[in-house]
Amino acid sequence: IFSSDFFLTCCVIFFFYDFFFLFEKGLRANKIGIPAGIWSNSTLPDRVEAYHGKTYSKTLALEATLAIDNFFNGRHSNDIESSGLSIGEYLNYIESDQDEKLATKINEQFEKIKVKLGELNNDFSEQVSQDNNSMLITFDVIQANVYLLKVDMLQILNINVDYVDADGD
Repeated sequence: IFSSDFFLTCCVIFFFYDFFFLFEKGLRANKIGIPAGIWSNSTLPDRVEAYHGKTYSKTLALEATLAIDNFFNGRHSNDIESSGLSIGEYLNYIESDQDEKLATKINEQFEKIKVKLGELNNDFSEQVSQDNNSMLITFDVIQANVYLLKVDMLQILNINVDYVDADGD
C-alpha cells in the first residue's frame, strides 16, 4: 500500500510527464518534426496531419499550440478570458524574488511559436516539399520551449525526469 504522500507526488509527476508528451510528441514531433524529416534522411510530406485535408495542417498545429498555451496559463478552453490556477502562476510564485521569471520566458516562446506557425503554408505537405527550411526553423523555435519546460521548469519545481526519450533535449 502506497502512502498518500507518494501517491500525490506520483500524480503531480505524471501530470507533468503527460504535459511534456503532448508538447514534445503531439506538437513538436508529429506535426512538425516528422514531416520536416528531423529524424529521417529526407522530408516526409505524406506524414503530415490531415494529409488528405490539405488545408488543415497549420490550423491543427495552431490549435494545439493554443491549447497547450491555455493549459499552461490556466485559461479555460471555452472562455479564454476566464482562468484558474496554472503552472505559470505557480512558477511565478516560486520565483517571486526573481526579476526574470521562467513563466514569462515560456509565454514569450509560445508567442514566437504561434508567429512561426502562422508564417507556414496551410498545407504542411506542400510546405515541406517547397520550403522545408521554414519548417525546420519552426521546429527549432518549438524546441527552445522544450528546453524551458523540460529542463528549466522541472529544475525549479524540483522534479527529476526518470525517463529517457533520446531526442537530444
